[in-house]
Amino acid sequence: GAGVGLRACNVSSYVRLMVEHRLATRAARQLAALLAGFRETMPAAVLCALSPAELEEALCGREEVDVEDWARHTEYTGDFEAEGAAHLVVVWWWDMVRGMEHGERRRLLQFATGTPGVPAQGFAALRDSEGTVRRFTLHGSCGVAVFPRAHTCFNRVDVPLYESAEEMRRGVGMALELGGTGFDLQ
Repeated sequence: GAGVGLRACNVSSYVRLMVEHRLATRAARQLAALLAGFRETMPAAVLCALSPAELEEALCGREEVDVEDWARHTEYTGDFEAEGAAHLVVVWWWDMVRGMEHGERRRLLQFATGTPGVPAQGFAALRDSEGTVRRFTLHGSCGVAVFPRAHTCFNRVDVPLYESAEEMRRGVGMALELGGTGFDLQ
């Protein structure tokens, strides 16, 4: 095709061939390797049975953050261990999360776990950075901290023992705004 001039009569052929080259031919080896790896983790029989939406959920997780499922699959440690979900700061935490908009919940999940998506099987299947199933953990932390501190490798958030729900909302809100990736804010 290098010796063929571009004219009105061959533009559509040129565009088709150029797109084919840029999307398929040029990266054929890399695409073949990617597909081979994908087929190892997602057998063709399973892949054929999934709708596009189901495949997206299997690969990326659920978009909607189900707060009740999240709370049900949470462990409580530190100053929260004795009272668990009944601790006043924990009650404020879940009330705050329930009151968040969808995007804000996803940012909180990103802050806490390093990913904004919920596993397709829900929070019961939440994994740590090494792929081991590890529940989300709220760790009550007394001290002078203003912000919660996330340990994304362990799906854990250290929550200061706030004196009011409003103080918690401010601290969590600022943590998400300033360092919403889940890394250290002290």
